[in-house]
Amino acid sequence: MEAFDPNSFMNQLKLKEAFYLMSHGQEADPSTARQILAQILPKEDKNTLFLRFKKAALQVLSAKGEPEEILPMPGLAFRGETTSAFQVERVLGAHLITFLFSPNSEQTEIHLAVETKPKAPFRVKLKLDGDTIETIQDLQKEKMFDSPIQTETAPEVVFFQSNKEVGRFQLFLETE
Repeated sequence: MEAFDPNSFMNQLKLKEAFYLMSHGQEADPSTARQILAQILPKEDKNTLFLRFKKAALQVLSAKGEPEEILPMPGLAFRGETTSAFQVERVLGAHLITFLFSPNSEQTEIHLAVETKPKAPFRVKLKLDGDTIETIQDLQKEKMFDSPIQTETAPEVVFFQSNKEVGRFQLFLETE
């Protein structure tokens, strides 16, 4: 069990409030979005991603700068469904980590797959509220989590190499 950080709860609450206000008004201009993120995101954490699933796009907000609009990958069937899938790439050390998010048609659950370039024997844990939900033992052999992630949650994806944590990505998921 990991230590509970009361500030992370308040930060998530502030972000959800900002998203709610934006969804009932105008979209925030880039400087306002940067201001919101500067107040909410921890300064030392570069691996926090806010993922807002829209009907035809994925909006990714992070501490690294401007919000990104990602369009679905064309012609991809994920887990037997013909649904949209979104690819988000981030750097972890010398590796490019690719997250593949595929929401179901109702956007209540999201399937997640992870890849690395170059390939690495990472062990990857999917955590929710500090508890491990599922583990991929070797990312070279397996890439997909079997457990879908519920929307409106904040899971973590933790990477291990030789039983040592090498990186962690906090994901805040929201649907529009």
